[in-house]
Amino acid sequence: MTAVAADGRVSLTPEGRNELAQMLPSRFFGIDRVERAVLNNAEFTRTIDSALPKAIFVLLPLFALLTKLAWRRTLKTYPAHLYLALHLHAAWFAVVALITLLTAFASSSRVLAVAGILTAAYIVWYTLLVLRRVFEDSWVRTIGKAAAIGVVYVSALNAVSLIILSYAIVTA
Repeated sequence: MTAVAADGRVSLTPEGRNELAQMLPSRFFGIDRVERAVLNNAEFTRTIDSALPKAIFVLLPLFALLTKLAWRRTLKTYPAHLYLALHLHAAWFAVVALITLLTAFASSSRVLAVAGILTAAYIVWYTLLVLRRVFEDSWVRTIGKAAAIGVVYVSALNAVSLIILSYAIVTA
C-alpha cells in the first residue's frame, strides 16, 4: 500500500488509497485520518503501544470485580480478589513475554501458530487451576464461572481496544 520515495518520504499508491477508502475505518473516521495514520505508522503504533498497558491496568480491577461476583461467598473482601487478579495477570504477561521472545527467532508461520496455541492453552489451563485451588469449587462450576468471566472480560478488552484504536487514528 505504501511507497517510499528516494528522500525517505512515505506515500500511498493510488491503488492503496482506493483500497484503504473501501475499508470500514475509512468510512467511519474519514479517509484523510486513516491515511494519515497509515503514513505515520510509527506514531500510530507508539500511541497504541503506550495506551494498551494502561488499559489493561484499568481493566484489572474489573477482573477482580467479576471474580468477586462469581465467588462472593468464598473470598469475602474485594482486595483478596484484586490480589488474585494481579497474580493471574502477571502470570499471563510472563508467558506472553516468554513466547514473544521465543518467537522472535522463529521465521516459520507454523512455529508461530503452534506457539500461539500453546500460549492460549497454558493461559486457560493455569487460570482454571488457580481459580479451582483458590475458590475450592468443583471443576464444572469453576469452568462455567471462568467462561462467564472470560466472555465479559474479553468483551471489555475488545471495547477498550477499539477505543484505543479510534484514539490512535484520530490523533495520528
